[in-house]
Amino acid sequence: MSIESASIYEWEDRLSKAISRRGLSVSPQDFLAVLSDVADHSAPLTRGDKDFLTTYAGLSDEDLTQEAVDAADTEIAANRSAAARDVKEKSYDTQEVAAVLKMAPANVRRAVREGALFSVKTSPAGHHLFPRWQFPYGRALPGLNAAISALPRSYHPLEIEEFMTEESEALRGMSPVTWLAEGGNVDEVVTLADEMAWE
Repeated sequence: MSIESASIYEWEDRLSKAISRRGLSVSPQDFLAVLSDVADHSAPLTRGDKDFLTTYAGLSDEDLTQEAVDAADTEIAANRSAAARDVKEKSYDTQEVAAVLKMAPANVRRAVREGALFSVKTSPAGHHLFPRWQFPYGRALPGLNAAISALPRSYHPLEIEEFMTEESEALRGMSPVTWLAEGGNVDEVVTLADEMAWE
């Protein structure tokens, strides 16, 4: 099972290109000053849009100036970058998973297609990251496909990690990862995940 995370690779690609255009030799993560060049800038708001937002969303005219919108875009881009960096730091690549599970890289890719492993697709070329939490005791987590499939499709990989690693009273104080790794019934985790979809 794979999540193609556009927020991870599109943002970094735009930022890398902006840095390259300037002929600079710094990493995207260290160059937040160019965020305004790569952030998605919203189209100007119509008067009707502004009226609706000030009436029903509790925003003021100052919140809706172009400068405020640009600042919000920049903050969103910075948050995406931080989230992408967090996912990368907590993940294995395909070769590392192959070493952990003692299998060929081709079998790792097959396991993703079959839903036995969870990965985040981080580039259009198909590079994958595998969050480390799914490998307790150096093994693939049983029941993973059913558990993650029950979560809202809109969940970011970090939200999936939080769900899978957070202790729950419904699982006798264990996290879904620990519960499944210790042989717990996956249906209990699926029920818990289904509840998340309704919150």
